[in-house]
Parts: sequence; structure tokens; C-alpha cells
Amino acid sequence: MVKQNKTLNFRGFYSLDSLLDNAQYLVKWNPYEAMVWMEEARGLVDNEHQARKYNRIVDTINSFLDSVEKMHYYDRKEFWKGAAPERAVHNFDFGIEGF
Repeated sequence: MVKQNKTLNFRGFYSLDSLLDNAQYLVKWNPYEAMVWMEEARGLVDNEHQARKYNRIVDTINSFLDSVEKMHYYDRKEFWKGAAPERAVHNFDFGIEGF
């Protein structure tokens, strides 16, 4: 029987880049699931290039969420499907040793 690697769950995507790219589009239809994907992606970043891309996608997602909240048709319960509103988190400071 083959052991499963439970630390790398790419949600069906073949790379971290693909996971990040698709999370920024998913936020438009299911923001809660996009936050779950971004939390998973944050744990998979292992070099500076990936960290910079992660931070760029976080900025994109958060500015989209900020703009949606300002729209007159925004309904928090409907948009977040009952979950508490969240924002993606920057996890990488490039002043810290290693990044």
C-alpha cells in the first residue's frame, strides 16, 4: 500500500503557481474557499519567487474584496455564504533573514 503525502494537497492543481492563479479567480464566486486555498498556499511557499507571487496575489484578492464591499449591491451574508468576512494574509517579510 502506498503512503499518501498529506502535506502537499494542491486541490487538484499541479503546481503552487496554478493554485495561486486560480485562487484569485475563485474569490469572485466563493471567497471563503479562496481564503482556504490561500491559507494552504501560504504553507507551501518555499522560495523568494513564490513568496513574492503569493504577496502579489494577496494584494489582488484583498483589493477585489475591498472594492466589492463598496458596491451598493453588496450583501455580506450572501457574498460570504454565512461565513465571517476575511482577508488574505501577507506571510512573508523580505527583511527577515531567508527572504
